[in-house]
Amino acid sequence: MNKDGHFNREELKHALKDLGSFFPGWRAQCAFKKIDANNDGQISGEEIDSLLEYLHSHGFGK
Repeated sequence: MNKDGHFNREELKHALKDLGSFFPGWRAQCAFKKIDANNDGQISGEEIDSLLEYLHSHGFGK
């Protein structure tokens, strides 16, 4: 992560891999389709809250 306060698809993929996700690339793609509301290729601002909710609902952080 480059610590810029945003997640791009590749950064999310690496984070999901570190969390033990099976198929982290696919999971990152699904997350982006659902969460990247403004389609800018980054998850930032309020989208990060949505990302955390998404991850929690898919078994991460339990």
